[in-house]
Amino acid sequence: MSDRLREIRQSYPELEFVEVQPDQDHLHLLVGIPPKMAVGKAVGVMKANTSKRMKEKFPLLRKV
Repeated sequence: MSDRLREIRQSYPELEFVEVQPDQDHLHLLVGIPPKMAVGKAVGVMKANTSKRMKEKFPLLRKV
């Protein structure tokens, strides 16, 4: 599992990444989400975390 997914898992241990398959420029994820969490919330958590890390790694993205 990638470092980013581990970071998300540390902050949100109720999310379970069942299967992760990388493709050329994206990932396919099978995620177990608890019934108390909305799907949109889980997606938002993953997007916010990856976006933050991408902007740290590639500062140009902050300007785009």
